[in-house]
Amino acid sequence: MSTTSQCMLAHSADGDVCTWKDKADAFAEAGYRVLAIQSNGADPEEITAATAVLRDKGVRSVALMGASKGGTGALVAAADIEPAVHAVVPLSAPRAYSGMNAESAVPRLTVPLLYVAAELDGKFPADAEALHALTARAPEKKLEIVAGSQHGEPVLDVAANWKLVLDFLDAHPAS
Repeated sequence: MSTTSQCMLAHSADGDVCTWKDKADAFAEAGYRVLAIQSNGADPEEITAATAVLRDKGVRSVALMGASKGGTGALVAAADIEPAVHAVVPLSAPRAYSGMNAESAVPRLTVPLLYVAAELDGKFPADAEALHALTARAPEKKLEIVAGSQHGEPVLDVAANWKLVLDFLDAHPAS
């Protein structure tokens, strides 16, 4: 993986930037530059601003990953970021959260997407299925309903799910 590729991580509502520490370290070990952002509630704006800062620092390509509300924020932000990010991976993302509407954003996305939700995580598998169905313009869209009840970042604590995400990102490198 090129060090000109960045994976930006947005946390869930009950998390913070530290929630991503172990996975940020694992991404770095896999060759990614990583930025986990601390959200103050304006996720799409914060994600867009952080992307602009990264690009000002010479990062060519940014993948967005978000957990729960962070996933919704990543989807909404990705629809408006120019130039486009190179991939989006929402984990347990709700269709809408606190004024963010992923249902209206995902039809506009033109980047590869990997939707991930655990099968026993309440409404979130259905939300992932609905968002996947609305994603019409992406060159590739995948939906993975994985075993378990994990929500958000903990989905990646399962080795097979971690591999799924890394394989997806590695298959969509910076262009």
